[in-house]
Amino acid sequence: MTPDDILDKALHILERDGWHQGGLAEYDTSNLDLNLDDYDPGEIDDEEEMDYLHWQSMRNAPVCAVGALNRAATGEANGISRLLTFDEAEVLRGVIAQASRRLYEAAGIDSGVSSIPEWNDSKDTTKEDVILAFKRAWHGEGTGA
Repeated sequence: MTPDDILDKALHILERDGWHQGGLAEYDTSNLDLNLDDYDPGEIDDEEEMDYLHWQSMRNAPVCAVGALNRAATGEANGISRLLTFDEAEVLRGVIAQASRRLYEAAGIDSGVSSIPEWNDSKDTTKEDVILAFKRAWHGEGTGA
């Protein structure tokens, strides 16, 4: 997987699933067979089960810019899969970092904003801004790529 692959797939994820501010993804349990709202926290036996239920709820949920990059690379908005070996995860983190750097540059993020999440979550940033930045990053516009 290359940075171009991740940027292209992330763009399609944003267009298909929607854009979100305020977290990696918008949790929505309404489409689950096992709705988290039906559970008393004491009924969920372990952290692994809760992680699985949260992953299910995030699978096609609207994502922020970083969530889109993560989902494009791993299938999960919340980051690197636990199923990868350490070496595989390190390689993937490097590719995601390259894609993130290109997105940061293409977005024209000014020096007053320190990160992609801060830019994504700014009240001045719109879905159209994020989509355009992904398109520019994928095409290498405004970047050193």
